[in-house]
Amino acid sequence: MARSSIRFRVDFEGRCSVGFGKIALLEGIARTGSVSQAAREMDMSNRRAWLLVDSLNQGFDQPVVTANIGGIGGGGASVTPFGHGSQAKPAAGRHRQRSAKSLQTSNSKLSAF
Repeated sequence: MARSSIRFRVDFEGRCSVGFGKIALLEGIARTGSVSQAAREMDMSNRRAWLLVDSLNQGFDQPVVTANIGGIGGGGASVTPFGHGSQAKPAAGRHRQRSAKSLQTSNSKLSAF
């Protein structure tokens, strides 16, 4: 039997979309201090991770992630206070809880067929 899934994201007035992938990337950057390391942990290409970070930074009025230039003792990235407190994380978390309940309901209805 084929498996199906539902994915949720939060759209911010057409400027930016934030889903579980971007949230996981932000959490990884906050934990590791590195976009590259966070990408590796997610089996994501470095380019893809930087494109996602750029889309987040361009989609909001304030940066979500800041990066330091590499070199001796340099490099790294950090999630800004705005990124830590952005509306996206709490909103996506609420959607995740609702979607899990909705998916359980849908699965039980589908299994009746």
